[in-house]
Amino acid sequence: RTSQMTKTTTRTLTVFSLVLITFLLLSGGVSSKSSDEHRQQKATAKTREKSIDVSLVSSLFPATSHALETAEAISTCCGEEKFWQFVSVWRNQNALNGKRCQRFIESAMRRAVGGPPEKEEEKENAREETMMTSAVKMSVGLRQFAPRLKMFQTLKDEAVEEVVRDDLKKEEVKTACCFATVGARGRYATDVASLRTEVSEARKEEAEVERSEEENDARRKPRYSYLVPTEFDHAYPTGKESDIMEGNEVEEKAKKERLPMVYLYAATGSQCFLDMHEFLAEKIDEEEVRYVLRPVFEKSCLNDEKAVKQCTAYGAFNYDGDTKNEKEDKDDELLRVPGFGVELAIKNMEYKAVDDQITAKDDEEGGDDGDEEIVLGFNFKTLRERLAEKGGEDAQEKLDGFKKQLEMEEKSIKGDMFEPLPKWKIANLGLLATQKIVSANDPLSMLRDVTQNFPSLMNKMANTMRVQKKTRDEVKENQRAVPPSSVIMSLNGQPMELDTVDAFAITDRVISELRDAERVRTIGLGEKAAAETLHLRPKGVRMKEPPKIDVTFSPVEFSYDFEKDKQYEKWSKSYSKFLKAMMESQGQGGLPPIRRNLINIVAIVNLGTAEGMEIVNVLERYRKMNIPVRYAILAIGNDDKTQLFEDDDYMGDGFGEEIPDDSLPDTQTYSNLVAKCAHYILAKYGAKPMRAFAIDIIEGREQLAAGDYFSPPVMAPPKWEDARSSFIQIARAIEVSNALGKGNEKSVSVTDRKEVMERVVKELNDVLDKMEDDEDEDENKKYSADALKAKRAIESRGLESNSVLINGVYYDSETSRRTLGASLSRAMGHLIGSVVQNLQQAIHTKQLKEDMDAYAFVNKGAAKKLRPEIQDESAFPPTFLPEIPHLFYISKTWIEGGAQNEAKPVSIWVVANPDCALGKAHLSEAMKFLRSSYDEPENGEGQDASDDGRESVAKQTRFFFVNPQMSDSAKPTLVARAVVAATQLTSAREHIPTLVLELLKDGDGDKNFIDRAVRASGVKADEFRKLFRNEETIDYLLKLQRTINAKHLGNTRRAFVVNGRLLDPVVLNTEFDASDLHVVAEADLEKRSNDARKIVERDAQEKTDPKGVTTTNVPFRIISARIAALSHFIAKRYEQAASRGVVESLEFLSTNRTAFTLGKDDAQGNVSMVEIEVILDPLSKEAQRIAPVLKVLKDSLGNHASLKVIMNPVEKLSDVPLSSYFRYCAQDLTDWSKSPKVVFEAGSLPQSKTLTAHLDHPEPWMVTTKKAKYDLDNLILENVKEDTVFAEYSLESLLVTGHAFDGGNPRNPPRGTQVVLQKKWFMEDIHEQKEIKDNAIAGTIIMANLGYFQLPASPGRFALALKEGRSRDVYEMVSTDLINIDDRTNTFSSGRTDPSKFRAEITVASWSGKRVEMKLRKRAGFEMADVLSEDDDENDENKRGLGSKISSLFGGKNKKKKQVQLDENGLETIHIFSVATGHLYERFLKIMMASVRRHTKNPLKFWFIKNWLSPSFKDFLPHFAKKYNVEYELITYKWPTWLHKQTEKQRIIWAYKILFLDVIFPLSLEKVVFVDADQIVRGDMNELWNIDLQGAPYGYTPMCDNNKEMEGFRFWKQGFWKTHLRGKPYHISALYVVDLKRFRELAAGDQLRGMYDQLSKDPGSLANLDQDLPNFAQHQVPIFSLPMPWLWCESWCGNETKAAAKTIDLCNNPLTKEPKLVGAARIVSEWTELDNEVRAYTSEVEKSGLLGNTKPPHDEL
Repeated sequence: RTSQMTKTTTRTLTVFSLVLITFLLLSGGVSSKSSDEHRQQKATAKTREKSIDVSLVSSLFPATSHALETAEAISTCCGEEKFWQFVSVWRNQNALNGKRCQRFIESAMRRAVGGPPEKEEEKENAREETMMTSAVKMSVGLRQFAPRLKMFQTLKDEAVEEVVRDDLKKEEVKTACCFATVGARGRYATDVASLRTEVSEARKEEAEVERSEEENDARRKPRYSYLVPTEFDHAYPTGKESDIMEGNEVEEKAKKERLPMVYLYAATGSQCFLDMHEFLAEKIDEEEVRYVLRPVFEKSCLNDEKAVKQCTAYGAFNYDGDTKNEKEDKDDELLRVPGFGVELAIKNMEYKAVDDQITAKDDEEGGDDGDEEIVLGFNFKTLRERLAEKGGEDAQEKLDGFKKQLEMEEKSIKGDMFEPLPKWKIANLGLLATQKIVSANDPLSMLRDVTQNFPSLMNKMANTMRVQKKTRDEVKENQRAVPPSSVIMSLNGQPMELDTVDAFAITDRVISELRDAERVRTIGLGEKAAAETLHLRPKGVRMKEPPKIDVTFSPVEFSYDFEKDKQYEKWSKSYSKFLKAMMESQGQGGLPPIRRNLINIVAIVNLGTAEGMEIVNVLERYRKMNIPVRYAILAIGNDDKTQLFEDDDYMGDGFGEEIPDDSLPDTQTYSNLVAKCAHYILAKYGAKPMRAFAIDIIEGREQLAAGDYFSPPVMAPPKWEDARSSFIQIARAIEVSNALGKGNEKSVSVTDRKEVMERVVKELNDVLDKMEDDEDEDENKKYSADALKAKRAIESRGLESNSVLINGVYYDSETSRRTLGASLSRAMGHLIGSVVQNLQQAIHTKQLKEDMDAYAFVNKGAAKKLRPEIQDESAFPPTFLPEIPHLFYISKTWIEGGAQNEAKPVSIWVVANPDCALGKAHLSEAMKFLRSSYDEPENGEGQDASDDGRESVAKQTRFFFVNPQMSDSAKPTLVARAVVAATQLTSAREHIPTLVLELLKDGDGDKNFIDRAVRASGVKADEFRKLFRNEETIDYLLKLQRTINAKHLGNTRRAFVVNGRLLDPVVLNTEFDASDLHVVAEADLEKRSNDARKIVERDAQEKTDPKGVTTTNVPFRIISARIAALSHFIAKRYEQAASRGVVESLEFLSTNRTAFTLGKDDAQGNVSMVEIEVILDPLSKEAQRIAPVLKVLKDSLGNHASLKVIMNPVEKLSDVPLSSYFRYCAQDLTDWSKSPKVVFEAGSLPQSKTLTAHLDHPEPWMVTTKKAKYDLDNLILENVKEDTVFAEYSLESLLVTGHAFDGGNPRNPPRGTQVVLQKKWFMEDIHEQKEIKDNAIAGTIIMANLGYFQLPASPGRFALALKEGRSRDVYEMVSTDLINIDDRTNTFSSGRTDPSKFRAEITVASWSGKRVEMKLRKRAGFEMADVLSEDDDENDENKRGLGSKISSLFGGKNKKKKQVQLDENGLETIHIFSVATGHLYERFLKIMMASVRRHTKNPLKFWFIKNWLSPSFKDFLPHFAKKYNVEYELITYKWPTWLHKQTEKQRIIWAYKILFLDVIFPLSLEKVVFVDADQIVRGDMNELWNIDLQGAPYGYTPMCDNNKEMEGFRFWKQGFWKTHLRGKPYHISALYVVDLKRFRELAAGDQLRGMYDQLSKDPGSLANLDQDLPNFAQHQVPIFSLPMPWLWCESWCGNETKAAAKTIDLCNNPLTKEPKLVGAARIVSEWTELDNEVRAYTSEVEKSGLLGNTKPPHDEL
């Protein structure tokens, strides 16, 4: 019926509309044609969908050459050899038309990187080369290497400044297309002719008469900065070197050979480069020069016909490849940068914040037709006017009905995408988005579209889609392992931070992976092997658990078995059920039962100690409680004849005194006797009676005092007589039962039973007596043997008593107390919990499957011995040698263990000098280990006995001997020469270890000992003598070994090197024996070498000959060499990964309904080199950012990269998760002619909503707006006249960030220390100990928060320096500890530090800026000094702590009078700080500034945070400053990555008001006043400026209390705030004074940031961030309360105090929510006058056409 009524109403209204329209047309009341056209145009403009275009330009440098960028990409991705191949290819190419430049460059790149394979064996590499080509193209499309080219340009400019003395000539040389420095004495050339001359002269200088050593040393000191090499220099290879050298190596080589060093700054492809390069290459062949290329394209090169025709000029200065068109505006030459995102958030308009003067202007321009009501083409305003002329209220009502019907139809057509959704529909949005994405034909594109347009899509999704049960179930299942909404991303297993990842970061990482792939390929392996290597993940890095020890040794025996014992038969065997029960209980209900031996504990205990007994007691309690933990007891005694219980006060007599045991024999200890008893029972009766014996003696102790809730009972120590009694009781029962026959006890007579019992007891007492008589530890003594073997088994494995092995993981009592603060028995539950977490993970990731044996699984990978120095890589980080060419592993003579005809995965260098005692012992242990590989293991002997079926470790090793004898002059002994000869034997090599061991026996004075050794070993005597007598060969081999030691080991005297891992006994402070070699080899196999072996052997099997026949005849020595080299490479790769952690493979997660995979291994078996795995919430900010980046990566690399994305949505949302639109600028990297920009297409955005723009860009970028006509903070598209809104941002600097720490006190960073960035790295400054004035370009202080600091920079080379003054007085740099960190590739390199210890070199050459770690130390005499205290020497200030300093500050301590600069009238400059965003607040800001100027005579300087200021305001500021006679400066500071971030723009602005006061201003500024933008000043600011803050770092005005209407809104008077403030006032943050000097002295900023970081993680805290934080912190960072008249606000203050107000703030009124503009005119009488004044002047400047053409007359920070 309802539907029928609707249809009837619609029909009626439609008929009415036809009649109405006809009537209006015939009535004569129609307006003129022109009027109708105007209205129609206006209506069209009103409803037309608008688009937005946003671009980003680099203000740091102009656009760079695509060809030079390609060359740099090739160098980085593929190595210097291919860089020079590209230069060669480029030089020999024929010229092409500019239209084809991109294809031309790509063709040259493909030929250089990976030309078409000519040989069959090269075909397997073709795909990898294509991968490299794709990566290079992607990086060039991103302009990845443009900053590096700018860095080279900076080096050139500095070199010109240094060598060209004539100022007129200097500019000419600077702009020359080619420039070269020659030699070390300031020679230079700009063309080949001058280069010939300068090289000739430099050669003559080198050939001068030889100088003294001192002069030579002075000559070799670099006097020019250009002589300092960079890591990016391109050194031209000489014909003599097989390896490409790096810049610093070339520099050192040139010095050593006395050759002139030429640095050429030029563009490859230009004529001058071709000429100069050809000349230099010729001179290098003649060995007359060394040559380094630093690519630079000068604008003058556009006049070089060769550079233009060969496309070198393409892209430079935005040259388009066709003509040498000069850009009219310098801005047109700037580089347009991709790789940024734009977010348009729908703004909360609770308080109107739109500038009405903009709307008014639009109304003036558009006439009075702004209120047109257009619905589906009907203009109802016009219809109403015409209908009103004819009269009739009924018609008007029908018209309203008709309008409503059309609105309903419009809504049904378009959909009301912003209609609020009910909570129950919001709840499922995450699941619905998951379904929509995963089910799409192109899920990656759908992920991007959903995340970027979610506000427009959510209503349709919520109203038309339904959640599928299988999707919900899969999400729930996965979230058992991964918390809801968590985000994880990894590239080949290495984590990437989703909150900072961008296209540049991923491209850098991809290129880094390709470099690693190339290194694997140089080992001789194919592409598939390289991919498998890159996909490996370190074992144990994530858990960092203690070492795991094999517990299957004798005499370990468990007394019960969950899988076999009948009492546990009702328990479930299912691992999945166990996991489910654990997840449901969330660890609160204990361990659920499982009929598997899943948790196994071996308790190694001394039953004569309280700790040992308590360990057993706890484990027995678990057993009785049916907790699925089984345990075995290994009783160990000791010879300590006293029982000490001082650490356990619950044992003893209750008064701390020991109770003597009279029953204990004098020659024995209780623990030894009990251990003998325990092992006797174990050996004869089994583990269960032994457990009963231990429990009986523990529970049989006398209780001296009862325990209570807080403490256990006081127990007496055990007595031997009680232990004897327990032993007899348990053994007697078993013996009697055995003697009488089991089951026949009742049929035996009492007499017989008595006789048997007496006999058994006598025999048992005899046993005990003999135990007491066995004084010495002797395995031949029957009753001591078992206990002694157990003790030795423990000692040989490196274990101690009172320890446990939980699933093999070792924990001892001492470590437990040190790390957990509790005894081992009390920490047992915690330790078991950590093991259970690992088991849960193993079950969930399907490593532990239902058909697998639990005990075998948990014991997998366990070592035979505990050696923390080897196994525990978290406590003892391993040292790996730099990678060694794999040919080394092939060419040298190795001694193989075991069979000679098989590959050996473990290659060990033995570094030892057999001529010294320690070296002899070291080599002996190696030979013992090697000999064991040939021996048949005896029963129970040898670490290599393979109980678990594993191959003997020694049989998988091979050895290479290195004698590290340091000097050629020291003549080796016969022993040393004989050992070398022995290693060269070609037959009977299995006897070499025996021969070496015989040779190492003392043969001093006996010339025949060598012959005896040969005879004893079994080697062929003739072969050995021939080798031994060949002195020339022996000498050569000894010299070679010394060279190897010097080159690769740094002259180590004694060491083992296991597949590249260095084990130096001196460094580790321990010696290694044969059993330790077993451990280290086993550890290497487990962690690296087994994986390497599988990859190498699989690669060898897959090699094919031209006929396609598989061959497996690769020599075993080559297989062994490749395994060693690959294992070494893997180790180095893992070493880098350890600092970041590792993301495990996501294969364990269910992915049928919640994931998609793209580009996995193809049908031909090819493996993707790059494997990316992502877990993300599809409706998160992270997904918004990462989805387009992944799309770019996949489009660029295709199937060379595989991508797996798993959705992890919140199952039930409580609020809309995304309220913003997003676009990323990197859509098409394949077409270089397109200018990168972000485009929000027409129709993709709501036209009537207020949008606020936010630029998302890489963390190291400092970006600000450059061009924007409209208010990007309050953008309403329907008010925009144009079809497209254009905006342009500017990249102004790249950040140098870092963390500094005090080497003498690592826990306390050197807070307050001032650091500066200086213009260049002047080497002559270093040696002459002088500084260049005005050399600093930026400065800051080091925070206490992580020692963090940041400095703005541009690409180039700089000096990071301690600022002169207090910082240099107290601190100096530690010369070797400045570390450059490459976040993207996770590599580290040492930076050069100034010998003066105050400066260090910094090179900025990428979009990632530079991040460093800097180690400082206090200078001699300043060890107790505080850098923030200027008067340490007065009154022992250096001995006082921070607390006493704060007290003295408030105690009125005399302070030195500061030096202030006054103007000509004797007035001090007042500094005022403010922040604004959006046109409305910029309008307020102008009014505030004018009001300050009106009432203050002092000179004024305003400081504004530039981040959010509009371009029009920044252009207007110079004019305003001139008219009102004020100064201004724009400042900024980048939000640190480690500080918890805000996502809402308004809260970010609030944070900037308070969090960075100590670092955002120049260090010279000592005071500043903050004034809110919407404030009107009526008082003289000089009065506020000079107010005494009485030692507080800042002063705020307390909140008014006299407007009673607002009482309900005064939150600080109730609840948390009332309690927290403890009577202190709550202050308002609209105006405050900051004493920056005191603020820094008190480290107030550090304290505020620390509190903020903790509080802000709770979304409910810090609602008014800029206000709540200082008020919360005022107990630690005190606030001086300013007089109340300094801030009046109508919302909180009564009208009776308004007249005395010195400032009036237009704060929001939560009661009325009155718009700002309305309130301003009503509240402040002079506001309209001030507004008119500044608006009139603004209009005047706008009409003058000066805006946009004015630059500030000063540098901005």
